[in-house]
Amino acid sequence: MCIGCLVIFSAGFTQGRVSNKNLLSRQAQRTPVVKRLSESQLRQRINRDISPRRFEGTLGTGPKIDARTPWKPEAGIDVYHSGRWDTTYNSVFFTGIHSTGPSVGEWDGTVGYVSFKPPSTGTYLIVTRFTGYKIQCNVNGPWGTNSATTNSTSDDGIVSTLYNATSTNKLSFTFSFKTTATGWGMGYWYGTEFIKL
Repeated sequence: MCIGCLVIFSAGFTQGRVSNKNLLSRQAQRTPVVKRLSESQLRQRINRDISPRRFEGTLGTGPKIDARTPWKPEAGIDVYHSGRWDTTYNSVFFTGIHSTGPSVGEWDGTVGYVSFKPPSTGTYLIVTRFTGYKIQCNVNGPWGTNSATTNSTSDDGIVSTLYNATSTNKLSFTFSFKTTATGWGMGYWYGTEFIKL
């Protein structure tokens, strides 16, 4: 009887060590190094996305949320099932949305829930920055879904969205990632900024 207990205990201990080893390898995953777009390249990409509107301003002029500053009086983010929250490299790891069962609606992955309280009425440019290997970032709100894709973890991804605030009521929207390859994929969020046009 005691020998059987010892066998069961050692089998459980061995399985625990394997799981911990797997967990440690995931914790050691590095944040990608992104080749940042220049200000003129960013403006060009934004203007392509929001055409026929034009953005001639500078990023960094509006409130921004990111891994280091997830909450401000004007905006904030909650993340369901986040991966590594890396304040050193100012990024949050997002597991791509993927099906987990045979029924429609069975999924797993990471979702960002963003809120923004416009200080005044008017049109706002919402810019979400990300990267990932063959990953698509989908930003879902009252405007529908705006998307962009990066092919490599060194690509500087950007999703530009226009929001027409007819009041100063809080806007809520979500974003998530989905791989354009096979498997579940990984996206890396670098922040969302809100600029009044």
